[in-house]
Amino acid sequence: MKNSGFALTVWFGMTLSALGGAAEAGEVDTFESTRQAVEREQDMEGEPGDARLLGVPMDLARFQALAVQSDQAGRCVGAISYDQSQQELAYALSMDLITLEVYYWGLANGYYPVVNRYNIISAVCMQRATP
Repeated sequence: MKNSGFALTVWFGMTLSALGGAAEAGEVDTFESTRQAVEREQDMEGEPGDARLLGVPMDLARFQALAVQSDQAGRCVGAISYDQSQQELAYALSMDLITLEVYYWGLANGYYPVVNRYNIISAVCMQRATP
């Protein structure tokens, strides 16, 4: 009975490995491959030298330009409420991702930053109708 539990565990582990447990096909999943995957994802979010990666708050001109780009690229598919928009703006301001000017402009015009898990603004979207 004990052996069947062990065999089941081994089978389950082998099944998970076969289904894509490794980072890439044929690649051993190591810390190095995980680190490289994270770096690739970060590179997709912003280019080296981008103000978002240098810790410089985004100014109004860049925020407005990103709003147009995000809209044209179709990145903003699900608008959020006015309250959620205010929270996103407040978070971005508290993390020094945007300037105070951007914060007030976003409140007045209904735009908010989409901040990813690396605290990088990946898009600027428009909120739903005000309450």
